Amino acid sequence: MARPFEEWPLVKAIATFFVAAGHAFCGTPIALLLGVLPDAALYNLYVRAHFGAFQPFTFAASAALGYAVTRFLRLREAVWAWLPALVWFGVGVWDLGGGTHWAWRDSLPAYIFDNLISSKCGGSECLYELFYSTPLFFAVPYSIAALITFKRMRPAPQRHLASS
Repeated sequence: MARPFEEWPLVKAIATFFVAAGHAFCGTPIALLLGVLPDAALYNLYVRAHFGAFQPFTFAASAALGYAVTRFLRLREAVWAWLPALVWFGVGVWDLGGGTHWAWRDSLPAYIFDNLISSKCGGSECLYELFYSTPLFFAVPYSIAALITFKRMRPAPQRHLASS
């Protein structure tokens, strides 16, 4: 007898990817909202320390969110939130490398690093960093916290139906 469509491995993998994308792209704005005020208060310290997009309070908010989602909702897909964010980051790298607007720079890798990772934003308005790097930077601690929480959780108690 053939397995139902929902049990096919490829269908499960695709469904997991899209649920993980929901974690990555919904968790990132929530983490930004929770961590933006303390990070904004310490902005001058971050600029002097060359943190760039690495904002400690927002990272902590992202990790706390990954913990909470895994602990209370028991959603296993939270562990994979980094994967769609990495794919989206790859889209940003591909977008930056597609044109000739980097020709005035030393090299294409330096241009991509400046626009996606460094605190200089490549002399642009930092939108590449906001739209492409931020989901990855905050999905990683979210996923790590979800993985640690998931590994430490006890299995859910089994519910037994009363025999009739």
